[in-house]
Amino acid sequence: VFLVDHAWTYRVESARQQLLEIPGLLIRMACLMGLPFHGEAPDPDIVDLVLDNMWKYNQTYQLSQG
Repeated sequence: VFLVDHAWTYRVESARQQLLEIPGLLIRMACLMGLPFHGEAPDPDIVDLVLDNMWKYNQTYQLSQG
């Protein structure tokens, strides 16, 4: 049995903004990637770490319309 966690769908150009604005998203992504996260305020250094490391975990797809 495989359990797949669909954690986040985003467009590359809006990923940083979403990590900063969506409550809990940055913490969740940092934890899933095993990155250190201390505090609750969005830390620009952690945002950069998540953006740099997410490519190891991402599987990409393309919408045919829209």
